[in-house]
Amino acid sequence: IPFSTYMQFLIIDGEKTATTRTRKYGKIGDVFTIHGKQFVITNIIKLPLAIIVDRYFREEGFSCVESFIEFWKILHRKRGYEPDRLVYFHQFVDETSFRCIEAFKEFWQKGHLEKNTS
Repeated sequence: IPFSTYMQFLIIDGEKTATTRTRKYGKIGDVFTIHGKQFVITNIIKLPLAIIVDRYFREEGFSCVESFIEFWKILHRKRGYEPDRLVYFHQFVDETSFRCIEAFKEFWQKGHLEKNTS
């Protein structure tokens, strides 16, 4: 998945954990690398852009909705910000975190952790 230099640094710092694209990039489980660090795509959903902007602007690395919209307008000068446009929202985690999560799930599913029912 291509990212601007600025967005690459947000990803490395853990401030950006998702990206919205007009087309689907890869599939769940695919790995991409930024500055030698690997990331795993954990989810891809198709949603109207307005929903992504409203609910997930922080995951995209923005501090507010307005910043996300302005950035989108710069990237998509011809079409601009179209709230109803269906786009692909890709979520990802660094590979180390992903491996820890997967190991925990396996451990849990095998019944090694006592489930609290109270």
